[in-house]
Amino acid sequence: MIGPAMTLDDRGRLVALAPLDLRREMMPTQDLAPSTPPRPEETARAVRLALVAAPILLVSAAVPVLLFALGSIPRWLLISLVVPLGLVEALVAVHIARRAHAAKIAHRLTAAGRCGSCAHDLAGLRAEADGCRVCPECGAAWK
Repeated sequence: MIGPAMTLDDRGRLVALAPLDLRREMMPTQDLAPSTPPRPEETARAVRLALVAAPILLVSAAVPVLLFALGSIPRWLLISLVVPLGLVEALVAVHIARRAHAAKIAHRLTAAGRCGSCAHDLAGLRAEADGCRVCPECGAAWK
């Protein structure tokens, strides 16, 4: 089973997004702010991950294919190397997409005055010195 979607709060800590049914219960969809882009630090993190992972996975998949083309390895060995690498590439792509989606959800919730992690109402909470309001439910900090 896949674990909860994760995102960064405004203090840079990794926090888990509450399950969808809990977010729906805490925050009806009509109250969500209009779709807005994710925070720049979340976008930058996803881009960095993609820029690091893509070349590594491409090279690791290209080497067995090149060796097969040169006649250095048999077909069964090529398949046993490339298929697992394809699965790893798919898992990395899913991870990047989940992180980007989690950042978008957190941004929409905070724009509506809710905690980006658990959707708890942050109205009436005093901002701390750094401008963040700390959720009393989960401890995540949001501006």
